[in-house]
Amino acid sequence: MFRTRCPNCQAEFPLAETQEGRAVECPRCRGEFFARPMFVHEALEPPRRNGEGSAILSFLLGLGAITTFFCFGIGGIFGLLGLLLGFGGLQSRFRGLSILGLIFSLTGLLFALGFVAIVVVMQTAIDRELPPHPNGTKAPFVDQ
Repeated sequence: MFRTRCPNCQAEFPLAETQEGRAVECPRCRGEFFARPMFVHEALEPPRRNGEGSAILSFLLGLGAITTFFCFGIGGIFGLLGLLLGFGGLQSRFRGLSILGLIFSLTGLLFALGFVAIVVVMQTAIDRELPPHPNGTKAPFVDQ
């Protein structure tokens, strides 16, 4: 008997020595892989999380991007970071949360860019409509 670990879900289970090097099916995730014995140092190392934290952070940053899009740079930064982390979390078991984070991040980023564009257009329109002051400045209410 030896112990092996599934490369897909990291589940550990015992196998007969006659199965070493053969294709076996994981009892947990039903994935197929070639069985090999686990060495002592492999049994002691903790299993990897495979991007679970990235998926959760992407979701939270996406929510932050949507709720702070009107704060010029903050919504855009949250959106960009959420997009980057969302792609890293697609391989985790929280794939749905990562996809939701990508959608929220992209939406917040687009809202932030749209808000900045609207503010720039409005400011340009206001500047064009102000009548010039007799001394040449654009501020009609300020005396110099």
